[in-house]
Amino acid sequence: MKFRYDIGFLRALAVFIVVFFHYKIPFFQGGFIGVDIFFVISGFLMTSIILKGFDRDFFSIKEFYVRRFERIVPALTVMMICVLAITFFLYFPVDLKRVSIYTFFSGLFLSNYYYLFNSDYFDASSQSNILLHTWSLSVEWQFYIIYPVFLSLFKEYYLRRKRKFNVIFLSITLLSFLLVIVFNNFFPSSYSKISFFSFTHRAWEMMFGGIAFLYKDFFENKISDFFKNVLITISIIVIGISIVCFNETYAWPSALTLLPVIASFFVIALNKEYNFYKNPTIQYIGNISYSWYLWHWPVYVIAKYFDYEGVEVTALLMGISLLLAGLSYELIEKRSKLISLKKMIIGSSFVILISLIGVFLTPNKNLFSKDAVLLSEYKEHYDETRRKQFNSGVCHNVSEINYKKCLCINIKKKNILLLGDSHAGQFSLSFRKKLDSTKFHFMEHTVVGNFPLLNAHGEKRASAQFKSIFNKFIVDHKSNIDVILLSCNWMNYPNSGRYVSNQELANDVDATVKRLKKMGIKKVFVIGQGEEYNIDYPRVVAFNLEKKLGKSYVNQESVVLNNDLKKQIPSENYIDIFLNNTIKHYDAVNKVPYMFDDDHMTIYGADQIVDLLLKKNIF
Repeated sequence: MKFRYDIGFLRALAVFIVVFFHYKIPFFQGGFIGVDIFFVISGFLMTSIILKGFDRDFFSIKEFYVRRFERIVPALTVMMICVLAITFFLYFPVDLKRVSIYTFFSGLFLSNYYYLFNSDYFDASSQSNILLHTWSLSVEWQFYIIYPVFLSLFKEYYLRRKRKFNVIFLSITLLSFLLVIVFNNFFPSSYSKISFFSFTHRAWEMMFGGIAFLYKDFFENKISDFFKNVLITISIIVIGISIVCFNETYAWPSALTLLPVIASFFVIALNKEYNFYKNPTIQYIGNISYSWYLWHWPVYVIAKYFDYEGVEVTALLMGISLLLAGLSYELIEKRSKLISLKKMIIGSSFVILISLIGVFLTPNKNLFSKDAVLLSEYKEHYDETRRKQFNSGVCHNVSEINYKKCLCINIKKKNILLLGDSHAGQFSLSFRKKLDSTKFHFMEHTVVGNFPLLNAHGEKRASAQFKSIFNKFIVDHKSNIDVILLSCNWMNYPNSGRYVSNQELANDVDATVKRLKKMGIKKVFVIGQGEEYNIDYPRVVAFNLEKKLGKSYVNQESVVLNNDLKKQIPSENYIDIFLNNTIKHYDAVNKVPYMFDDDHMTIYGADQIVDLLLKKNIF
């Protein structure tokens, strides 16, 4: 095939925007579309290889697999070996085990399905997955395995009845696309993960590249240069708009994915070679795009593991990833044909074997102190305790309000009502065991990711529950409700379905307090924004014990938000718990931190907050 500068340009653009998206560069929040561009390119190239082979009667599925293996595996194998070696020395054993699991599934090109059942690409927890980006390689490899077999079934149609072949090809493409539409619109939201990670739901994007090859004669010869220029200009503009306007809140892939896919399709199908495509820097980035894609994410995640961030750090990480990409391209990709297939298979198998050892053993546990290892694993063992602490399944995160057990007025006692999300739920057990049951009756309703505000936006079912509590339960029982506590991770409010400023949030909280007091509730308290850490707090303690880094790791946005809330909400209604000096953060005797993740308190931490409230005599 004649060298295509347009494809080199698209590769450079795709990897550039993916890297900028992952590194959280402003205005690149839609940079994840770079993967969709890669899929279209891959589909075009694979289709051309296979169908040209049919034309020459010289296509071998075995040879196709070998060439794909030679293209993908060597650089991937080296990257995974380096990741395992680096994390062996830097990561705590529990985290090395996760890396080993990711490596195992990535080595087998099944990471997309592992992540499908274990995480969400846009989840905060996924951002610590050092091999998260390999999901797309797994999708492509599955495409490479199935695609030549599929096309071979219709080889005779392609050679003798191309119109029928094209109809079949277009029908399969449409079917794959319709799978996405059906799953996104007619199934619960959890099924959107299937569309994101599954090969069957992504095949249509690669087959769009195939359509560009099938109809290349039409696009290249039947459309005038003027209209080619117009279409390509519009296509590049569409890609640019997608980068800026799309973000993680969109279901992806979806009908909107047609925009970058069709735009990429036109750039390839129209086959125009502009001079700016031929820029040496653009073409070199296109050449190293695979290696840069491989290396940029592990470099970023390792830095985030230790909470290194900032403009200077981001620039340094980008430079390091580019250097590693260049080395990978020059030393591995360009020389892969000099490596025998046998050696590649042995190397790949070795990585899979080593990763299995890391999964079932803890080979680096002797590199760290016992206390640090225990702290690094603290969150792993907290789930059952957490259920009891939060009153899960009873008053926390329930499908409907449990009035009998959670919102039942006792006219003989002072009724205290706790409303909020998991940051309210974390205090449930502490309130239940510390309040004097002869004087106080405790009521609660807490739902993950929702907000105890009159004007709150969140998940529809839970939002309806809170509206019912405000508009009916509190109105009906206002004379018997003595204290209302509103607690929440207020940091999440801008992500509750609309983007708001700290000032708007403070206004909404203040309005809720005033409305409740106007109803006749004498005591209304807002438990303020608690500190949020950039990494899980047990690991903060472990790092400071082990490496003596001396960093606070506190998210500065949580500092600013707490200060803004304090300015707006009257001091008699706002309970400031942020980095309170009376709260002990770590029980060194019992090895218990006051938080089990980056923002939720353990029972040890929650008990101290409730003790603080009791000392204030707010009840």
